[in-house]
Amino acid sequence: MIVKNNYNECLTNLACSIRKYFDLEYKHNTIDYIDKILNEYIEAKKAPFTGHPMGSFFRNDIPSFIYKTGIVDSKTHLITGSVGKGNWAMVPWICIFDRQITTSATKGVYIVYLLSK
Repeated sequence: MIVKNNYNECLTNLACSIRKYFDLEYKHNTIDYIDKILNEYIEAKKAPFTGHPMGSFFRNDIPSFIYKTGIVDSKTHLITGSVGKGNWAMVPWICIFDRQITTSATKGVYIVYLLSK
């Protein structure tokens, strides 16, 4: 039988362990990435598209972060992000593709996060 104090202590320890895992394992946590998108994307769209760091953030940093969580395996899944091709997209996106189904946003079934304010 779990005593109330032990139960609360277990929950607290579990929450702390999860938080520590993500905070210590990765430079930024998920909230930091979402905050960056929500707070900086609209302003970034006012700048020239070519070579803007926000493009690299979506194409490289976000997929890398998701892979590092261990939730998605790069052998079985492809993660792709985009802020547009040649011009800023109205709605940037991040896709998670099951490599056995598709690796393209133009066909198949996949998970997509459309990021719009």
